[in-house]
Parts: sequence; C-alpha cells; structure tokens
Amino acid sequence: MENTLSGLPLFGGALLLTLGALLAGSEYGWGTLKTLLAQGPRRLTVLAGQLLALLVVLAATVLLSFLLTALVSWAIAAGASATVDWPGAGQLLRGFGGGLLIAATWGALGMLLGTALRSTALPIGLGLVWVLAIENLVVNVAAPLLGAFDAAQAALPGVNAGSLVAALAGDHAELRTPGVAAIVDGGQAAWVLAGFLVVFTALTGLLLTRRDVT
Repeated sequence: MENTLSGLPLFGGALLLTLGALLAGSEYGWGTLKTLLAQGPRRLTVLAGQLLALLVVLAATVLLSFLLTALVSWAIAAGASATVDWPGAGQLLRGFGGGLLIAATWGALGMLLGTALRSTALPIGLGLVWVLAIENLVVNVAAPLLGAFDAAQAALPGVNAGSLVAALAGDHAELRTPGVAAIVDGGQAAWVLAGFLVVFTALTGLLLTRRDVT
C-alpha cells in the first residue's frame, strides 16, 4: 500500500496541485469562464462541473496507480517464482479512499490558488514552493528545533497526507519515501485533510461567486 500511495504527499501532490491550478486558472487566461457564464449557467454550477471533472481525473489516477503497482508486484513475484500476498478488499478500499482524499485535497488547493490569482503560472509557482520547500523546511528544519513548529506541523496538509499514507501502510511497513511519516495518527490525518478539502472548496466557491470574472 505504501508503494502505491507514497508519491501523493509530496511529489505527486505537487503535480496534482498543478493540475487543479491549470483547471481553474486557465479559464481566466483563455476567457472561457466569462463566455460560459454569459450563456446562463450559475457560477456554482460551473464550479460543481469543474470539481466533478477534477474528481474523475483524480480517481482514475489513483486507480491507475493501484493497477500499475499490482502489475509490477505480479511481474516481480513471477520472476522470483514467489507468490504475491495481495491485500484484502477492505484494505484496498481504504487505500483507494485515502489516496483519493489526498489527491482531492491537493487538487482543491490548486483550484483555489488558480481562482484567487486568475492565472496559472503564479499559482503553480506558489503551490510548488509551498509543497516542496516551505513544508519541508518546517518539518525537517524548524520542527526539530522549535516546539511551536513541532506542534504546528500537525496542521500542515502535506504532513497529514504523509501520516495517512503511513497509517494505511500498516505498523510494520518500512517508510522510506520522502514525505511519508507517521507524525499524526491516521484518523486525525483523514479528518484534517477532509477539513482542508471542505475549506479549499468553500473558499473557491466564495471567490467565484463574489468577484467579477473579467
């Protein structure tokens, strides 16, 4: 499970944030949002369509990750004349749900940045700096030295994503992927990510309905 989802908290998260920013921000650059709204749909209806499209892509991405991991595991086992210890259906469903939650949170953050800044380049740049630089500095540099940062890291989306992957991987899994660590327990991580997802989506809807799209 850890091999399948390990990329989502850090590097995969950066890519999915980029996808969300492109989905929302490009609508302003191309002028398609203004044209679409002029034809009558409500803004929240348009946002719901964007979110649904993003969710479908993210679900397909997570599912493809599971399928590719299963294929590689089978190939390695076949080459070594060994049997594969497949996870149970319940574990697979929890893994898929957890992976989709992580992916949706990063994608929603990208959509929020794209909507707030009405572009693609700046939101992507800021998102990458946050995911790849700021969170890493807080977790690996500031948190071990300062108690305030040690407590604050439990509220970061990347930390909770990595903790959720660690929880799904199990107690005896070897966590060697950057960004995957059991800093908080899996239940807390899932609730924090769900909260971020709701907040990011609500703020995107608020910006879209309250501001002029031109």
